[in-house]
Amino acid sequence: MTSFSFHQNPLSTKVINLLMRHGKKTKAEKILLQSLKHIEDQAPGKSKEIFYRGILRAQPLVEVRFRRRRRGKARAIPHPLSPSRQLTLGIRGILQAAGEKPSLPLSKSLGEEFIQASQGKGSAIKKKLRLHKTAKANRTLAHFRW
Repeated sequence: MTSFSFHQNPLSTKVINLLMRHGKKTKAEKILLQSLKHIEDQAPGKSKEIFYRGILRAQPLVEVRFRRRRRGKARAIPHPLSPSRQLTLGIRGILQAAGEKPSLPLSKSLGEEFIQASQGKGSAIKKKLRLHKTAKANRTLAHFRW
């Protein structure tokens, strides 16, 4: 069993709601519970810590929005993110990275993605770093934010 109750935890509730498709909340809960059990098998007693650290490390600080400015050319404008948007994008990045691995069941790939994200590795972290790199390259356009 996992080392924490995930029903009263608002973060796990958010993960379940983002994982849920077509209103099938029970199925999303089972997938998350199985992924937490997978984490517990890999690192006994540390599933809660890995779950939290994985989400925190996958959170981007900025996002890039595209806006057409001059001569019909779209410009990438970096925008800072609110904490709730950071959390949502971090969880969504982990879920997308887990869904892109067709060889494993979603619960196992989600557990693996949480473990990799907590170590600063994996597809979700690469996506975050790519986003930060794009924002840094276009930081001269930040004054177009309005």
